[in-house]
Amino acid sequence: MSRQIWVYVATCLVMFSLRAQPPIPSEGRLVHSYNQAVWNPSAIQRVADIGKLWSTLKYFHPQFMKGQLQADQLLLTTVDPLLDNPSKENFVRTVQGMLRLVGDTTTRIEPTRPLVHSGLAHPGAPSRLLPAKGAYIAIAQERFTAPYPLDSFLTSSLAKQPFLLIDLRNQAENERLGLLQYTAFVQPLVAGLIDHTLIFPTLRTAYYHAFLRQDFPDELDVIPARDRGGDPNYWYQERFGLKNTSQGAYLTARKPHLRDKRICFLVNQFDNANTLKALLALRNRNGCQLIFDGPMPDYLLGDYHTLDLTDGVRVKVKVGERIYEDGTLGVGPDQVVPVGQSLPTDVFIKLALKRWKTPTVRPKKTVENTVYIRLPQPTYADTLYPARNVRLLALFNFWSVINYFCPNKHLLKASWDKALLYFVPRFVFASDYKSYFWLLRELSAQLNDGHGEVLYQQSILPPAGITDYFAPFCVKYVEGKTIVVKSLNDKRSPTIGDQLLSLDGIPLDTLVERWHQYAASSNEFSYRHLLHKVPLMSRSGDEPFAVEVRHPDGRQEVFQVSPVRKEVYWPAMLGVYYAPVPKPYWRSLNDSTGYVRVNSIYSHQVDSVWQALRDYKYIILDARGYPRDETIVQTIAAPFMGQTDTVCINAFPEISHPLFSRNAVTLEAETVSPLANFVAVPQRKTFVLLCGQNASQAETNIMAWQKLLHPVTIGLPTIGANGVSNTILMAGGYSSRYSGYAVYYPDGTPNQGLGVKIDIPVTLTKQGELGGQDEILERALRYIDKPGR
Repeated sequence: MSRQIWVYVATCLVMFSLRAQPPIPSEGRLVHSYNQAVWNPSAIQRVADIGKLWSTLKYFHPQFMKGQLQADQLLLTTVDPLLDNPSKENFVRTVQGMLRLVGDTTTRIEPTRPLVHSGLAHPGAPSRLLPAKGAYIAIAQERFTAPYPLDSFLTSSLAKQPFLLIDLRNQAENERLGLLQYTAFVQPLVAGLIDHTLIFPTLRTAYYHAFLRQDFPDELDVIPARDRGGDPNYWYQERFGLKNTSQGAYLTARKPHLRDKRICFLVNQFDNANTLKALLALRNRNGCQLIFDGPMPDYLLGDYHTLDLTDGVRVKVKVGERIYEDGTLGVGPDQVVPVGQSLPTDVFIKLALKRWKTPTVRPKKTVENTVYIRLPQPTYADTLYPARNVRLLALFNFWSVINYFCPNKHLLKASWDKALLYFVPRFVFASDYKSYFWLLRELSAQLNDGHGEVLYQQSILPPAGITDYFAPFCVKYVEGKTIVVKSLNDKRSPTIGDQLLSLDGIPLDTLVERWHQYAASSNEFSYRHLLHKVPLMSRSGDEPFAVEVRHPDGRQEVFQVSPVRKEVYWPAMLGVYYAPVPKPYWRSLNDSTGYVRVNSIYSHQVDSVWQALRDYKYIILDARGYPRDETIVQTIAAPFMGQTDTVCINAFPEISHPLFSRNAVTLEAETVSPLANFVAVPQRKTFVLLCGQNASQAETNIMAWQKLLHPVTIGLPTIGANGVSNTILMAGGYSSRYSGYAVYYPDGTPNQGLGVKIDIPVTLTKQGELGGQDEILERALRYIDKPGR
């Protein structure tokens, strides 16, 4: 029998004797079986569209940005009937139920055939006197084909009339004539009626400067005032608030003879928007009375976004409101005649006269809050296996945050809309707490973001029963192979230096490909690094592993080995991947070369570093690891800086509307400034910068030193996950993270996914790894020792 056939047979025999429990359930065990005829693509789309509606309401409707409603309850109390039967009828009922809870009559399902107001049906005479010294005048937009003499009109025709009914209604919308009606008549008239500046209703929307993490304590100010450097938003790189967009203001024309008039305006939806906003502002100040013939356009109440959902359902969502100069939502017209009631002008004259005899009273209105109130995000941590509506909430919460606020959506594994459709039935029918955990992992892995690890109770360790056991050895990915680097028992098992070929009969390449679905990483190198640390070696149960290896002499062998508990594996793995940094942290390597492990020291130690290393020609800055001190960049570079310099560009999504074309990106320069006091160091130095699996702030620091010190950078690809790590809470006590803003080199090269720029890449070798060599440091020394340098 050939060796290959023998290995295959041995593997089969070992696998037959085992009932291995891989940590990831198969698709059949991941979800309960469900009726796919009922849960067809149309049904799944309905549930997904509920999520899209929910996310639009949560982040943009005024009721939520004012803290008046708890968004989760909007979904949890309405969605179960749809999950029982995802029919069109239940879909519409769910939408209606959500909108009822919002309590805003203008946020509604649009009618299939909207009612259309036909315009002015009974034009009145251009001018007529009314009883009790009143006057009526109709000034439609067609009158303004030529300049209109407002002052002479008011003086000659109406000066003696204490009450004026001015009919501005139009037969149809006409942009040019409507604007003339406003600029030639309404604008100067309103300016003459006010005694101080009149502010137009201001559009107020939510404002998100990226996304503040959901576990951040909003009420906790964690930065001492002395450390803010004059910046009130020092800690809040990402923040939220309210955005007021000015709509203009009137300056008084100082015509006091107009201010003793009682004026009632008669308008309709075909009037120019400026006319209607001005008159509503004047009415809110009690400067006139206002009668609206037909429906008020929604834009007078706020900004709206229409969602085209499945089954032909269109929902118009209020995403901004109009705030008046007194901080209220305004009093609105005195009377609105409903659509469909086509009344003759004489009826409107009678309504106006009746109001003239009644004192104009401004209804009491509540002053709106001036800040965005974000209600805390519940964790739903009382169970590892939440109810299906809560699981769906976890999906929608994660999806909506990424949909609106992720700065790296172009790096996602697939279309985010398609991802929602993929995950809806899986979250609804997740079979148990283990399946739910793996679905969270799979969801987070869609980001291709090294920050996107799923945490349980803020720990990287999952709950008991998921990855409790591990193979009794540690491996590393070296020279394109998976090599055993540490053994955890003395029994017959793979030895150090063996190449791992398969686990439980599954080839390593197949496992690597499958784990891509569940492991969060920004690039292939960091994915392999992550995979070999933990997931690849894990298992849910204590059944033996079938392990196939190739020995250094070329022999292949299959072992049956018992697993070890996570309490044994994790310390061993951490020792392999995060070995203690040798001391001292700064030292001489030879007569010309000084060395400092910059991420193992604090800023207050830097003076001592430069006193010790000031006379060395070459300085190796070993930046592997994560910084202990965020100011270490400045203190290390201070002796070599002459002015403030930009070290990277941070791109923050600026979100105030659900439509992406209505939003923007803010580019903020991250700068480093010289220090006033530092140890003087000779300037003629050559810097060598070492990097490894750095992430986030550690990558930013490397980018900064590259700009400030012009080093030669030597090392391994970094993780490529930068921008503050934002937390998204997920039901069951879980959370995930993503890179909250995008980071670029000053030349525009992105850090996300690519990592830092490396001048001399290092490829680790099996010999070096097994021999305990620091191959990155050795490569730096060879660079320095190169003849002629």
